[in-house]
Amino acid sequence: MGAPKLIKMNFLSTKRRSQTAQNQQLKADLSQGHDKHLSQELAKISKRNEQLVAFSEHISRQIRSTTGNLALTVEFLEQATSPQERNELLGQLSDISKSMSETVTQLNQMVHFSRLNEDQRENVALGRALSRCLVKINDLIQESEVEIFSDFSEVPEVAFNAQLLESFFEIIIKHSIVHPVGDRQPTIDIFSYQEQEQAVLLIKDNSEGHGLAQLLDSDTKDFNSEIEESHALTLAGLKLQVEQLGGQISVKANAKVGTSIRLKF
Repeated sequence: MGAPKLIKMNFLSTKRRSQTAQNQQLKADLSQGHDKHLSQELAKISKRNEQLVAFSEHISRQIRSTTGNLALTVEFLEQATSPQERNELLGQLSDISKSMSETVTQLNQMVHFSRLNEDQRENVALGRALSRCLVKINDLIQESEVEIFSDFSEVPEVAFNAQLLESFFEIIIKHSIVHPVGDRQPTIDIFSYQEQEQAVLLIKDNSEGHGLAQLLDSDTKDFNSEIEESHALTLAGLKLQVEQLGGQISVKANAKVGTSIRLKF
């Protein structure tokens, strides 16, 4: 018998083929992940575009209504003959001016937050944001004799925007005070907690919140509700601004119990 032939194994070639297969699989996985991420981003952009269109239509109606009232009031003022009538019309002009100023402020704030993104969030102390809000609306608090309780011991800070969080507190607390159920004394509980690695801010009150739920909950895009136009505009703008920074608002309302507003960061 002759000597056995030696079979030369090209281990380098085998290693290269294995590495090539791994690279191809990695590229496929990255491509799949990229496509999924792109799909999610497109869905988010599409949703936000629908909300912005609905919001722009709402604010357009608000501006047309306000300017129409302004022109009509000025016309009546020019025809007024008694001092009492003139004073009443001047009061109406003052209200219209205030409404227009609030609308412009809301638009300016919308423009400001539309330029921010989730990467531009900052660490915000919940207690400090609430305190600053309560100082702003101190007169309303004293007049209504509302009771406000808070506990931020579990989650003292969140990644958000201080100015927007103060606006959130102010808008929700005002709504709780202004929309009580029957003769209930306004009572508000505010606290934070952790839910599946996500910070949550919960505001519970004893107010009527069905209109609030219609404007703020889930994917609501219809801004028509029983809430007055100017307040509806503010709430709709708040929802868009919160979502711009990655937040999510949900509302549960029960006339017999009260309203719960959750803000997930």
